[in-house]
Amino acid sequence: MPLLDSSYLPPTIFILTHVLGVAGVLYWKRHARGRADERDRVQKKTFTKWVNKHLMKVRKHINDLYEDLRDGHNLISLLEVLSGIKLPREKGRMRFHRLQNVQIALDFLKQRQ
Repeated sequence: MPLLDSSYLPPTIFILTHVLGVAGVLYWKRHARGRADERDRVQKKTFTKWVNKHLMKVRKHINDLYEDLRDGHNLISLLEVLSGIKLPREKGRMRFHRLQNVQIALDFLKQRQ
């Protein structure tokens, strides 16, 4: 049967529009995710600069926002600079000490609302 036969045309058009529609959605999702990744990268870079601007006052510097605030030491230092209040901190490097430092920072923020 020829392709332009009326009995085959609607299914062909339906399949093509469906396939093209799915391809369009996948294309849009991939590029939307790319824009979100770019936005996240820019926000991370901006916030890292903001944190470094304040940590400069206590002669500290971070390179990676996520890694360098993870142990709680730089986070406590940032809160001390911003609040003007000296906070306690754990001096060890074990996981317990890191978690305790982050908890100190979170408790301080919760207390100050």
